[in-house]
Formats: sequence, C-alpha cells, structure tokens
Amino acid sequence: MDQKVLKMICDYATPVTFPEDKIIFQSGHPLDRMLFILEGTVFTYSTTSDPGRTGASPSIATKQFGRGQTYGEELLMWASPNKPRVDNDKFPTSTENVKCHTKVEGFALSAKDLKSVASKCRRWWNLNNDP
Repeated sequence: MDQKVLKMICDYATPVTFPEDKIIFQSGHPLDRMLFILEGTVFTYSTTSDPGRTGASPSIATKQFGRGQTYGEELLMWASPNKPRVDNDKFPTSTENVKCHTKVEGFALSAKDLKSVASKCRRWWNLNNDP
C-alpha cells in the first residue's frame, strides 16, 4: 500500500487496550473495525456443530494473532474505492469469535474511518487483488 495511505490510516487509528479473556469480535456481528496488535495475543474461535449435543456449541481455537499482526484485513477490500457497492453502509459480518488470550494493546481503525481514508486516497489505494 502507498505510504500516503498508510500515513492517513495511522492518523485515524486510536489506541485501545483489552483485558485478558475479553471477546473483541463476535461471530455473526458486524466487523466494524480493524485491530493492529502491538502487545498481547488473541485467538480466533470457530463454533463447531455437533448434532448429538444439546445446548451451546463448543468453541475451538483456530488461529493466533500477536505482536505486529492485524485482525480485520477483509475491511480493506470492503472499503476499497475500486469496488462497486450494493450497500455502502453494510459492514462485513465476522465469521469467528476473537478473544484476548492475554492483555492486548494496539490500535483500532473503525470501518467508517477506513472508508473515509479510502475515498480520500482513491488515487493511491492499491491492493494486490483490487480490480
């Protein structure tokens, strides 16, 4: 991504801290922000479905994100000014639960702010898989 775009993303990002065991994103809910992790670890959990089991489905940790990683990168395609939009305000839906394994510190970038950055930086917005 172009340095101008990255600089503007940094200008919009806000510091966040989450305690251990905090659920940051919930499956089936709108994915309304990206998380840039500076310290700590989060796990993603997929819910399994067991036909012989009643009640809540068990969760199985599927991925781990830590220092220097980003969660919510699918918002980059959602915000892309090069992508035709059917529903401009509908956020993508989270397909997994994301929970802090440790205390997590980082920066959050709201989906609305990301869309603003993308529209202001249309000329420099270039993702490898953008049309």
